[in-house]
Amino acid sequence: MKKMRLIGWSVQPVIMVDDGENLEPVDIKGEFVPARRWNEFKNGGDERGLASLRARLEGETSHTTA
Repeated sequence: MKKMRLIGWSVQPVIMVDDGENLEPVDIKGEFVPARRWNEFKNGGDERGLASLRARLEGETSHTTA
């Protein structure tokens, strides 16, 4: 009998920058989350990733407007 094994998830976030009037898509690469890390990802890993992205985008914005 063949076994089925879950090795991980491919996660593709969809992120938009919202300036209050317009939405602008942000090109984000997908991420592979191994099965052994899935609970960590669900329990805050996604929020840490979004915080890191937010900081990066804010840094890019401050460099382009300065």
